[in-house]
Amino acid sequence: ETENLVKDMIFKSTHMPLFTLYGRIFAPPEFVKVVKGLALPSPLKNYGLIVMLASAQRVRKKPLPNTVFWPDLSSKGSKVVPGKGEMKYPEIVIAKKTGYGEFCGILIPNPYPNHEPAHIGDLELWRYTIDEIHAAAKARPVNRRLAKVFWRGACQNNEWQRQRHHSVNDQRALNSIGLAKGMSTFNIGDGACAGDFESGNRARLLAASLTVSDSKHFDVKCQILAPPQNFTCIKDKAYAAELTQASKDVLENSRTIEDEAWIDGTDYTKYKYLLNLPGK
Repeated sequence: ETENLVKDMIFKSTHMPLFTLYGRIFAPPEFVKVVKGLALPSPLKNYGLIVMLASAQRVRKKPLPNTVFWPDLSSKGSKVVPGKGEMKYPEIVIAKKTGYGEFCGILIPNPYPNHEPAHIGDLELWRYTIDEIHAAAKARPVNRRLAKVFWRGACQNNEWQRQRHHSVNDQRALNSIGLAKGMSTFNIGDGACAGDFESGNRARLLAASLTVSDSKHFDVKCQILAPPQNFTCIKDKAYAAELTQASKDVLENSRTIEDEAWIDGTDYTKYKYLLNLPGK
């Protein structure tokens, strides 16, 4: 039965699986690739998964078990009904955005533990990073931290979802999608309505708007500021109006909300409250 399942995954499925066999990791060529000299974000995360599996073997000091699986490294998860179609095959995921009942797959860590691409997926380096964060937290008792809600991340729209194959940290990639150096990124957008698919983008937008209305208690800013602006497909008109106003407020105060600076993990310990927002 296992042999037939593996054969089906290789010859009958829509995309190739990954294998760990006797201490080696096998992936199809398209799993990691470079286009026009740029490492693409999704393949970069794919590369991070391979590094993470390899570093797990170093930490274990022995090979991983022989396995075959599909990786889904999206920030939402694999929203497929279990047992139907290709989901009879084993899968690993890094997110289950709306809960465990609706999303399939075995949950694993996101292979983005470090900011530098050269270090992506390295569990041993992540261990040292965690030690640094714990040391910084110990040196800053909670009663001495800033009484603010803190968050940093990308505030994007559906067009950015389709442009994610460009490295937004690389000026060559920004130029390739028509952005001159120093031009605000929120000019990107195709006008499509931000429906349920973009619930994470909507949550990030509302959180950022709190900084506009109450900067004394909120430090929620966007390293990429390209929020959704069309909410006409949302049936709850009050909620749609709230989002529309939030988008207007954030864009009108872009100099306050947009913060491209990288925040080191140890600096998060300066704040009493850290906000956790869903994937885009």
